[in-house]
Amino acid sequence: GSECWRGVAVSGDGATVAAVVGEGSIWVSTDYGSSWSETSDPAGNTYSTTYFWQAVAVSSDGTTLAAADQHNGVWTSYDSGATWSQSSIPSGDLRDIAMSDDGSLMAVVAYSGTLYTSSDGYSWNDAYNSNYDLYGLDWQAIAMSADGGTMVAVATANYDGRGGVYLSTNWGANWNSVVFGGSASLNLVDVAVAGSGSRLSAVANGGQVWISADAGTTWATEPPAGITPA
Repeated sequence: GSECWRGVAVSGDGATVAAVVGEGSIWVSTDYGSSWSETSDPAGNTYSTTYFWQAVAVSSDGTTLAAADQHNGVWTSYDSGATWSQSSIPSGDLRDIAMSDDGSLMAVVAYSGTLYTSSDGYSWNDAYNSNYDLYGLDWQAIAMSADGGTMVAVATANYDGRGGVYLSTNWGANWNSVVFGGSASLNLVDVAVAGSGSRLSAVANGGQVWISADAGTTWATEPPAGITPA
């Protein structure tokens, strides 16, 4: 049909898979993707097609799920998607969501907005850095390590040229910008973090992949000697 899939997430053992439709519903599989169930409308009504889901995250054991909607914030489930509740995040136009393996720590980015972190899936804190330049960026994606200690987010250049890679190594308490490759770091649209937090990768609009093997300090288009690309 006309459904537009926007995001997918998988539990640590691969048994639980969640996917979101851009203008539609949240779908969950608990049997490695063999069969799927359309979860009940989080708002408890019948007009789920008014939701514009952007991304979804799943805990390692598959019990905690969180989905980001463009207009209605973050919805969380603690029973593998059977029931959902809405968080109190004070922002719209969310673009991506990340979750620690145990599901306790979550982070989201809002387009033309800022970063938010949560330790309970309901209340959210604005991200901070000393230059106060996290606000109003065109955020695209966010990812975190297994324990949530390392987080990385990317934003494409906005109307005044600000953007790039922003990194936190203290569970989202503070953020620092990382610039590399001239303007290359201003053109990144997705990012991923290895479980340990030491290896990161980001992809640019156009397909170029950047890799970091030192927790985001330095980046290159080729992995360091001795490391085989994934």
